[in-house]
Amino acid sequence: MSRTFTHSSTGTVVEYPNATHFAFVPAIFKITKIPTTYDKLEMVLTDRQAQQSYSEEREPFNGAAYFDVRRYRNCCSITLRRE
Repeated sequence: MSRTFTHSSTGTVVEYPNATHFAFVPAIFKITKIPTTYDKLEMVLTDRQAQQSYSEEREPFNGAAYFDVRRYRNCCSITLRRE
């Protein structure tokens, strides 16, 4: 199951996992309808408690880009377990 968000000024659509998610299941963010003027996208996930950020860049291909944030979510949960 997923949710979608449409950016009001660009029309870019982001499809992302719902709030219920398991650690080893892919957590795919699908970004579509990316304007042709965008040459790259960056996704930044921040673990505020551990004060760490993880970022990744993608170049759009045919107006779309995909991010799998599962690895970063797992790193965040490992950080939280250590504290």
